[in-house]
Amino acid sequence: MSKKFICFYLLVVALSCSPKTTVKKEDTAVEKAVPLMTIGNEDIYAEEFLYLLSKNRQFQDEKNQLSPEDFDENLQLFINYKLKVREAENMGLDTLEEFRREFEVFREDLIQPYLIKNSLQQGELMKAYNRMKEVVKASHILLQFPNNASREDTIAVFRMAQKLKAEAEAGTDFNELAFEHSEDPSAKDNRGS
Repeated sequence: MSKKFICFYLLVVALSCSPKTTVKKEDTAVEKAVPLMTIGNEDIYAEEFLYLLSKNRQFQDEKNQLSPEDFDENLQLFINYKLKVREAENMGLDTLEEFRREFEVFREDLIQPYLIKNSLQQGELMKAYNRMKEVVKASHILLQFPNNASREDTIAVFRMAQKLKAEAEAGTDFNELAFEHSEDPSAKDNRGS
């Protein structure tokens, strides 16, 4: 073997072992869902059948597992349903005025649970909405009770609250009262706001 061949071979081996070199397998085949059945020119996929089958069922419980016979029966019912819908569409039954009225009643029945039931509820909803639009600015003075407060402690805190209220009503700046007396740590920065 020649030196050129050995050098070339070592270079190829070194490059293939390099951590920056990766081999990526390219996916040329895109997974395409296969229809469960085709009725006319409409493909019907298994996801639709499985969704309807599992709706309102808990298959994790062993007692709710379907037997093969039950599965076949449900599949046959699904196929019959799809065939009947297709036949009704072919006959134009979906365009009849009677069907449209019945469908509209059905749709309204489905919508009802999501609508406001009466004007009282609507009025309360509007009040809440309008209150949300108002900006409320409130100030407070926090007076804390000591742990295991006695009757005397409670009376002392109550008297202090009455004193502060009287001062605020007499015209003393509430923000200054909050700054001086509030036990809320943020009152030193926001003056009780």
